[in-house]
Amino acid sequence: MSAHPSYMSGQWSQHQPNTTLSKLAQQLPGMVRKKTGTVMSEDTVKNLLRTLKLTGPVYESGDRVSKNRTVFSGQRDKLRQDLQQLNEDMTSESAYAFGDALWGLWEDSKYDISLGWLAWGAGFFGNDTKVLEMYKFMQRSFKDGRRGYQIARCTLGALMSIDSPMARMTLMSYGRSTRMNSLQKSALEYVQGCARRAGCSLEEFEDTCVPDCGMGTDGKRMFSYGERTFEVTVGENFYPVVRDEQGKVHKNLPRARKTDDAVAVGEAKDAWNHLKGSLIHTFKIQFKRLERMMLSQRTWHVECWEEHLRDHPVMVLFTKNLLWVAEDLDTGALTYFRVAEDRTLASEEDEEVKLSSHCLVRLAHPALMEAGARQRWGDVFVDYELIAPFQQLGRPLYEDVQRDEAIKGCIDGLELDAKWVRIFMKNKEFTRAYQSHSVMLKSFSRQLVPGENVTLCVELSPGLDVEDYTRDVAQSVASVSCVGKGGEVIDVDDLSLMCWGEAMQLLTSLVHYGEVRV
Repeated sequence: MSAHPSYMSGQWSQHQPNTTLSKLAQQLPGMVRKKTGTVMSEDTVKNLLRTLKLTGPVYESGDRVSKNRTVFSGQRDKLRQDLQQLNEDMTSESAYAFGDALWGLWEDSKYDISLGWLAWGAGFFGNDTKVLEMYKFMQRSFKDGRRGYQIARCTLGALMSIDSPMARMTLMSYGRSTRMNSLQKSALEYVQGCARRAGCSLEEFEDTCVPDCGMGTDGKRMFSYGERTFEVTVGENFYPVVRDEQGKVHKNLPRARKTDDAVAVGEAKDAWNHLKGSLIHTFKIQFKRLERMMLSQRTWHVECWEEHLRDHPVMVLFTKNLLWVAEDLDTGALTYFRVAEDRTLASEEDEEVKLSSHCLVRLAHPALMEAGARQRWGDVFVDYELIAPFQQLGRPLYEDVQRDEAIKGCIDGLELDAKWVRIFMKNKEFTRAYQSHSVMLKSFSRQLVPGENVTLCVELSPGLDVEDYTRDVAQSVASVSCVGKGGEVIDVDDLSLMCWGEAMQLLTSLVHYGEVRV
């Protein structure tokens, strides 16, 4: 990396080293170490900091505008290429240490917004450990009012600078939330731009954004204490656990013994703590994503499904516990199957299934299956003790009920705790509808099934307080309705079985969460 590229000579003259940059550079002696063993001088580090200040953060919506000038995208991209080359020339330990030091300097400044480029630099030189740290910090920052929002925005820019599947997956999940704010819109614009540059749809790009978390191709990872080894596996509720050589399961790596290699133990525990955090974060996002794909009936060509789901080191942990269906494009025939331990495909009779290259694969939804097939496959999953990451075969459909009466029986005469209603609406990503000149929040809505354009609308009485949750009182459900894309009311008897099942599941969950217990 050149200290100051010739094409920027005119701009460098307007950005002479100031006291802040000089002071920061003095706090980073010997931090930037290249793979050749050389260490960058203080002057070069100072120029590196100036380059970081000029180039980031940048959002997908446009160029970065500083107090004095705009750094145009072409010039910015050339500078970023220099930064990227330096990042590749540095040792991974040095790069992370440098990025961590930049983040520490921003912390020391009490998260001074004018120094937000330090956070961007921390992301640029960071790794997946920094992704989890920054994302949690960003979520906490929102609690600090307007200043917290500005800090969160700087952190979002830092997350965008981390070029890794973990970062892209996190931004994708954050940006696709139904309860949209301006930062989520920025995140969505960013991943949409990434998808455009990759020449694929957002859903196809999302397939490539699942990190492997350092897991092997068999969906496992081993840790060593020297003579003893341990295997990472998935326990109940898809929580990562460790299995020792005797097959005993532990929530964490066991304590070290005198006979263990102390260095190996330290490295293993550091790696395990990072892996556990990465897997829990990834699992949480993929649970929602897989359920959304089942509801939308997202399809993959066989080769893509094998690459991104069956053979992916992390996603294979889910594919083995779900029921899939393949549709032959030539004949229209449907073939239901599961993924066995050896990754072969098995029918309900445990016979091997071979799929044609002309097939589309999707997650099976019980509403689209015959009752007999649901029962038979349910028995198979019970026999093999396969537990899905979300309700699939056991998903309630509420088939043999009078729909109007079912809704009335679910909500009539019940008092709901306002606190739990708020939590439920947030967790289930309901959209809030504010009414002008009203201090009460009464209307909530949520799309039932992606692609069917049906929205469930729930009206609360007397409503939640807009300004102060401590003034909330017990709630009741005043009305429930389903509306179409144009706002027209849809009779519940006209809903598809899938939509109807989702609507009733949400209502019964709301009652379960919020019912006041005497």
